[in-house]
Amino acid sequence: MVLATSDRKLQLLGAADLQVVASVDLPAAATAGPWVVGKRVLVETGQNQLVCLDPAENLKVLWTAKTNGQSVAGAPLSVEGRLLVAFDDGRVVVVNSADGQFGRSVELGQPVALGPRVYGKKILVSSIDGTLYRIESLLAAETASGGE
Repeated sequence: MVLATSDRKLQLLGAADLQVVASVDLPAAATAGPWVVGKRVLVETGQNQLVCLDPAENLKVLWTAKTNGQSVAGAPLSVEGRLLVAFDDGRVVVVNSADGQFGRSVELGQPVALGPRVYGKKILVSSIDGTLYRIESLLAAETASGGE
């Protein structure tokens, strides 16, 4: 279990006893997350950056990425070594999980309520009015253009 504290720390708790196994200072207060995504932990800090940490390495920071003041909308999704990250302004971005570089993106035209989710072979994002958007083509386009 991973949790963010009010004093700008991220803590990894042991599953058996819920004791703190690792703790790290965040660059700013956590404003969304934390989320366990694959073998990584992601947390938004200060409403302006996404931080990726490795729980196997005592929450070592692997990378940070600027979000330009937009908040992450729901848990990111790991697909084929890449992350799909939805932002509250309606943008969904492919993020390289190794270095945090932003790749292709799509603008949905309205705010996002829930982050990307897999339903069968479809990847869907929900807007605040309940509209579901299929976004798996974003990954196909990223692969075709050579991006990772």
